[in-house]
Amino acid sequence: MSPGCALLAAAKVLGLLVLCRHLQRDAFVGSRRLSPTAGARCASLRASIESRIGAVNLKTIPGQKAQHLLFENPALFEYAFDEEFSKLGSIVTEMHGTLDAAASERQDNATVEASLERRKVEVCIRSCQHIAVELLYVAVCARFHRLGVSLWQPLQANGRVQLVPAPIDSLTTAVHSATALKAVEDHVANSFSFVGALPGQLIQIPSFSIGQAYAMSVLFGYVLRRGEQHLKLEQMMGGSHNVDMHGSALLQYIEKAIGPGDFQDKMTSVEAQEVTKAQVSALFGDLQLLREATVRALQNSPDIHAAVQRGEVSSLSMTVAEVRQLLLEATAFGALLHETEDEVRNVYELTPSLHSGLDSFGVDVDAQGRVQRNWDE
Repeated sequence: MSPGCALLAAAKVLGLLVLCRHLQRDAFVGSRRLSPTAGARCASLRASIESRIGAVNLKTIPGQKAQHLLFENPALFEYAFDEEFSKLGSIVTEMHGTLDAAASERQDNATVEASLERRKVEVCIRSCQHIAVELLYVAVCARFHRLGVSLWQPLQANGRVQLVPAPIDSLTTAVHSATALKAVEDHVANSFSFVGALPGQLIQIPSFSIGQAYAMSVLFGYVLRRGEQHLKLEQMMGGSHNVDMHGSALLQYIEKAIGPGDFQDKMTSVEAQEVTKAQVSALFGDLQLLREATVRALQNSPDIHAAVQRGEVSSLSMTVAEVRQLLLEATAFGALLHETEDEVRNVYELTPSLHSGLDSFGVDVDAQGRVQRNWDE
């Protein structure tokens, strides 16, 4: 596979960046044993989930306030959201000014007090970044809320996944243009191979595989929206690229006109990367740990099916239709994340990303954070 086929490959196979070939198309149709769960623990978890707009358990006060406002007074949410980011931007600007002043003073008089002050300011800046991540996450969830979509809540490992069906077209035509939707449908259709399985048929999938598929689908949706925006801007400026409404024209434009590399591998801000990481971790758990567990299981036996049945590999049971909805949610999440990120930049300076951050999802990257693309070697 040539290095320039990254995004196209993402739309073709689940095993795009999976740790080894044994995990490619490793979902299988069948029954499974469900682990019993304590009733008290379920009740506590249910109460916590009912107060959330998405899967992530928000920790900062501004994030929690924004989530509460979205539930109680959606009409005021947008105003409060912009105001929170404006205040946050003022604080970060002031903190950076303090850091610059401290750096100048340290050249003349390096003291323990100055060093401690610098550390406190750095902690404050990191805290502001964490708040920005949660506010950005709530804003993405708000867009789903307006579409009438209930985002998936944390998925219980080795359990039966059951979700509220999304309204018709809410994750397709309500989010994507006709040009982008063709690429999205191809991506979802080719991500898993369920030959002969009906939409309502129950299947069992290793948690790492479906978790990584979700993460890469978020990136897919993000890159697709960014590429479409790039194309529209080029056409407005008199560019020569014309994309029709059929086939994988938009993907071909991203691949050929823009080319492989950071555009296809990397979200533009650290905050967007952290939003994606938080969403994936909340739904599936730590993908790096799930990858390690899967590797250990496959060292004993290359049969992923048997490893799942023995309980050596964490898995989820869901219908074929639910898998489709999950991946449609992921691509929509990525597209809406890019849209929200663009709006936030009007009131707040997001942190530029330096690498892809895909190693968090069990993807092999080099020392510079670039995706390793020698999959066929």
